[in-house]
Amino acid sequence: MNVALCDTSLRPLNSDFESAGVIDALVRLCQGIAEHYEMPDLPMWMVEDRLTDVVGSEAETGADGTSEMASDASGLVVSLAKLEVEILTDVDKLLGRSRTEEEGPLYCRREEATLATALPTIALARLLLGACCEAYASLACARIFPPGRKIQRKKLAREAQQLYTDSCKAAVWTSVHAQYLCDLTESGMAIAAPCIHSVPSELMELDLSDVYSKRTSPKSVASKETIHLLSLMARCTNPGSRGWDSIVKQSLEKSDGTRRIAMNALSVSLSGMHSCIHPAQRIHWKQRGILINTLASSVTTAAFPDMMMTCVVQFKECMRRMVSNCISSNYAMVAALEYVEHPVALLKPSPMHMPIEGLEASCMAFAKAGEMHVREDAQVPVANCILKAFDEQMRIASDENEALVQWNPGFLGKGTASIHQKIPAISVAADLWCMAFRCNFIPFWTHSSSHCLRAYRLDPVQYKAIHSLNAATNLTLLLSDQERMRLNRVALNTPAAGIMTLEEAAALLEIPGMKGSSCNGGSKGPIDALHTICSAGERNAARILTFCRMASISEEILVYSLGPETARMQATALVKRLLVDEVNEDADVEGDPLSLLHLVPEHSQSLCACIQCRRVANAHAADAGTKWRQPFTEIGTSSSMVSVDPDTRELHMRCAKRSSASLRTAVAFEEEMCAREIESDAIDPDAVKSIIVDSNTGSESGASARVRRDAKSSMEQRVSSAPCGCDLMLTMPIVGKVVRLWGEWYALCAYCGCMLRVHPGNRVGTEICCMRCDYRMLNRKEKLPQSARDAARHSAPRCRYCAKEDPQRSGAKWKQVRAPLDMTGKNAELPPPLRTVYFCPQHFRPWIPSCLKTMPMRIILSHIAYNAKPCYGMADEPVKTTSTKAKGGGAKRRKLRNKTQTHT
Repeated sequence: MNVALCDTSLRPLNSDFESAGVIDALVRLCQGIAEHYEMPDLPMWMVEDRLTDVVGSEAETGADGTSEMASDASGLVVSLAKLEVEILTDVDKLLGRSRTEEEGPLYCRREEATLATALPTIALARLLLGACCEAYASLACARIFPPGRKIQRKKLAREAQQLYTDSCKAAVWTSVHAQYLCDLTESGMAIAAPCIHSVPSELMELDLSDVYSKRTSPKSVASKETIHLLSLMARCTNPGSRGWDSIVKQSLEKSDGTRRIAMNALSVSLSGMHSCIHPAQRIHWKQRGILINTLASSVTTAAFPDMMMTCVVQFKECMRRMVSNCISSNYAMVAALEYVEHPVALLKPSPMHMPIEGLEASCMAFAKAGEMHVREDAQVPVANCILKAFDEQMRIASDENEALVQWNPGFLGKGTASIHQKIPAISVAADLWCMAFRCNFIPFWTHSSSHCLRAYRLDPVQYKAIHSLNAATNLTLLLSDQERMRLNRVALNTPAAGIMTLEEAAALLEIPGMKGSSCNGGSKGPIDALHTICSAGERNAARILTFCRMASISEEILVYSLGPETARMQATALVKRLLVDEVNEDADVEGDPLSLLHLVPEHSQSLCACIQCRRVANAHAADAGTKWRQPFTEIGTSSSMVSVDPDTRELHMRCAKRSSASLRTAVAFEEEMCAREIESDAIDPDAVKSIIVDSNTGSESGASARVRRDAKSSMEQRVSSAPCGCDLMLTMPIVGKVVRLWGEWYALCAYCGCMLRVHPGNRVGTEICCMRCDYRMLNRKEKLPQSARDAARHSAPRCRYCAKEDPQRSGAKWKQVRAPLDMTGKNAELPPPLRTVYFCPQHFRPWIPSCLKTMPMRIILSHIAYNAKPCYGMADEPVKTTSTKAKGGGAKRRKLRNKTQTHT
């Protein structure tokens, strides 16, 4: 897999049989078998998690059958093979189908049982146990409802879904042991013991819930490889197919990691190794093993993009199943997506629900395509088999038989939106307010245009006059002052007031029967908004408009508390950054740092912003830590000046920015409007009619576009234009808080106290960090080098592996990488975001920056020593030791091991 796609979040959902629930599934199925059939006594080693823990290498290979365990296994092979035949016979009778000997199980005649003892009988016995469990799951589920049909009794859905899941896990157990035996038979050795990673299945698919959670903010994804995977995952759940072809082509061709993940998902769907199909529709383990090995050789990375472009619609169903499985472990995100009616929630990614009809039908088609590919001895291309199988599903859907499971490409709905976006109540109220303003502004605008004056701004007199005629404003003034203040308090005390729909806001204010006429909670236009809001009466309409007006104002600035611990860390960083302990001898840094904030300048603990030019004056980091090699040491405010109140002698911040050209133009036009007094001119009805009624004049001059634009700017303007510096700056305390102002989030770094614009990547653990902290500035009392030579040696980087100093000459430079887990040298005293190490050009590897985020330094150094590439996510796995002595190279390995331990 490509290195860029490997991260701590990209780990398999489970690691072994026991944690994946395979052992529990086998036990449940064995209990069901014992109730209806004669089940042989099973020793504990039959369901042991790891085969290597059962026996040693001699018994595992079945050397002459002399081992007692191997002897017991030989008897179990005979009994379990007969039991599998008996169960499959009952399944065929129940479903009315026949099975040839080539398609059937391992028939246990006496001579075949004798030959079987020459094979690794222990693994074969474990294989047949899984085969019996598979067959019984098919029988038990077929008794509830036949395959290909809908379940009629909803009370049995929970039992059926448990069989779906248990059958999948039993199939994984069977196939991995079959693959293990196949390797031993063909090559005399197996690469690894049986585990869930041996064959493609839903149990070994990566947990991509963290990647999928970034679908709304792809800029937070650092790797371009992951962006291609994210685009596939996000677009596959769209009900519509617009743009899907180009996304598939671009993602599969440009990203090797995405291509490999998609290939694995296709193998899982074709082999039926998932829990979205009826157990009786999964092909037998012998044919399944052939299919898995055939797909491994026929579906190559080079030909995969072209193959999927021939069946791009069907490939979308494969990705839907994979996404549904990959996010199923993130229960909170799945519940949130279900609450907002996201299409992925319709797939019901949970073992507690039956798969929906469309998903199960598409999985049935993939399973039939895999069976068809095996039946044709891989002579028919995989893409053709997929197209043919889905054509059969379409024919089933055309029969309009409601009892059958049917598939159509639009089973997730119609449209292109991946989520149903709800329209807030403030948008509906804004449409109504704008319409009320235009009713008075448009006559004034046409009157001005008839006298060759374009009214794109209003002077203070005109502003007050036109707004006083606004019917929506006058309606709210009919409420008493106490009622309006009560509604304002409700809006300010409700954090979600700005995103509530009209129905939710009406429910909060206890207004019955008011909701948006559109399906998304909004309205179909200003007239429709007027009828919707006025349907509850004039008093309730005034109440909802007052509430929405204050909710819109409160939505402009959002303030969230980060907690007392974060506030204490930020205060400590501010005290160190501004040398409060050095300037003030009485300051106790070891005590409560929050008590020292009165010694900190106001601009360092507050967010200062200009209302006129909408500019944050504080020096702040805004690059999300991309320039982390240069620390951010700026302090103070830019383009600002101090104003002294003559009465109270208090200091205030004012903006000192030069007025922009647009502001100077607005001031000049307002002065012209005041001097012209256009409202006192006589009305020219013919000229007004020509502007409004004459379509030729309107289309040629663009009057309609200009009046809409001027109405918007006039409504949103202030009473009068004022340059920067006329008013005080907006000052908000920010210690222990994060503030959203004009669509951007601002906070203080918890480690160095600098102001930053918060991006998704500005985080270390649970704390906000600028990712450009300067350790030397925060710790000025460190002992400095004694001489210039020592200073040069102190600043010269050293390789973390070989400890060689950087000569700082021309040529390849030493690579500096972040190492939050490194605890040696100065890194032991630094917080995780500040820890860095260097590697010389000889020992630097491209995978080191990604691995250092999650792996200990000893693992990194050991892989450099052996010139190996680590397996991501396997750093916590226990080291396995064997009794077999390595052949050759012992002295060299000991030398490299000692060298690694020395540097570690």
